[in-house]
Amino acid sequence: MSQPHRRFGRTRRFSRTGVYHTRENEWVAFYLPPNGYGGREHPPRATRAEAEADLQKEYQYWHDLIAQVEANPNRYVVIDGTCYGIGPEEGVQLLRNSPKRWRGFEGREFRIRRQDGTEVVIHNLWLIGLVPAEVRHRLPDNARWVPRYGR
Repeated sequence: MSQPHRRFGRTRRFSRTGVYHTRENEWVAFYLPPNGYGGREHPPRATRAEAEADLQKEYQYWHDLIAQVEANPNRYVVIDGTCYGIGPEEGVQLLRNSPKRWRGFEGREFRIRRQDGTEVVIHNLWLIGLVPAEVRHRLPDNARWVPRYGR
């Protein structure tokens, strides 16, 4: 992340996603994730159009993900506005020539109920992220957690 710009002798922090004009006559795109934590400031650009293109790249990730969800709806779930990927039960081999297979959330057991009523037990769930408001209508909640009683 680049250094924050200085304004009136103090560090200026952007509070919302958008394109901002700086005192140095540059344009900066800032993306704040839906959860409000972190944030990504892109490098300064000479024109507003270049900075807006940087911001569009942030949204392109979610549009690409929507295409994947539509192609493989059983591999993704959205619960309470957060998107998760469902990996294969045998795990994923992240390192070449390694016998160890990795599972999301360390292979913990999760139980979910899809909208059609089917209940699924998952041991390889991967967090994708909080769905931005701009694409929430395309990725609505399609499952919910099943409570585990007695624990």
